[in-house]
Amino acid sequence: MAADTNAAQTAVLLRKSDPELKAAVDKAITEIKNDGTYQRIWDNYFGGEVAE
Repeated sequence: MAADTNAAQTAVLLRKSDPELKAAVDKAITEIKNDGTYQRIWDNYFGGEVAE
């Protein structure tokens, strides 16, 4: 059975042994979502609703 879920999938590869890097990436993503940068990037390259 085939289905078109229209889902966006993204990933970032990080070493499990580097929790500080994960925390920094999480913080940066949160900041750009909060200040609207993420939405502007999404609109420019993808359009439509932002994937969660």
